[in-house]
Amino acid sequence: CGTLFESRQWNIRRGFRRYLQVCGKKRALQAPTVTKQALARLDYLKERGQPYFLWVHYFDPHAPYHNHKDLDLGDETIDFYDEEIQYTDREMAPLLEALLEPEEVDNPELGPPLVERKTYVFLGADHGENFGTHGDSPHARNLYREVTNVPFIVLGPDLVARHIKDPVALGDLFPTIHELAGLGFAEDTTMVSQVPVLFGADPDEDRLVFQENSFSRPRRHAKAVLGRGHHLIMDITNGTAEYYDLEEDPTEQNNIYGRGGAKEKELERILRSFIKTTTIPKGLRR
Repeated sequence: CGTLFESRQWNIRRGFRRYLQVCGKKRALQAPTVTKQALARLDYLKERGQPYFLWVHYFDPHAPYHNHKDLDLGDETIDFYDEEIQYTDREMAPLLEALLEPEEVDNPELGPPLVERKTYVFLGADHGENFGTHGDSPHARNLYREVTNVPFIVLGPDLVARHIKDPVALGDLFPTIHELAGLGFAEDTTMVSQVPVLFGADPDEDRLVFQENSFSRPRRHAKAVLGRGHHLIMDITNGTAEYYDLEEDPTEQNNIYGRGGAKEKELERILRSFIKTTTIPKGLRR
């Protein structure tokens, strides 16, 4: 679901063997349609007995928000947002249950008959939402944590539940999925496979995640670097910077740029080096 998936400009369908836009003009209460179509596709894929990659996109927790009377979490916009999340969570459940059911595959190419195949499920989001924490601009307009701190949840039959607070990139899905599937990935990618962490290894406490945004209104270009407990944001357009200690200030209300000491200087040096390697598409320079 999602109108942008019909856009030739974004070209999101590239690389998929089969690509279905299942909601059409439906703009609310979409989750049941997505689940129904995904379950049908999952049944087909399981019947084939071949390894598969299934990507499913739910769009209900996205503005404009629908007021779910049966949930009734309040009358504010943020309450409707929470209702959309709870609604989608409920309607997604049958798909998660089907994906996590043990699956036996009778396929000579995969080994002896009735081999149990492991299925891994990844849950993520492209952005969060700003409800007045930093001005009145909504999602995709800034790099603060309420927008960029999104879920990265992995479910699998041989994974033990853990909660990792260290930063990872959503782009880490690429090498992680490839490694779990035994496909390998390009060694020069800046993304990091999280497979060792999934199976109990300690996260990389020195990992830095870079962020960019060129979609703010009015048009501005922002870059950021996020490390364990620290977040440095630089607005390239107006030449300003913000630095936050996430341990002391998790909602990023107190900009301490210029008072962050050696860690701030280190991150600024690294971020400025990163900025030199990036370019702004010509169409976004306005």
